[in-house]
Amino acid sequence: MDFKTVMQELEALGKERTKKYTYLMVRMSRFLA
Repeated sequence: MDFKTVMQELEALGKERTKKYTYLMVRMSRFLA
């Protein structure tokens, strides 16, 4: 998935969930790196 697409998905989910999903994405990105 493209990073820009991910960010758009996060915005669509709403700002309350954004923090949680951002945290997950950071962990996943570190895991995949």
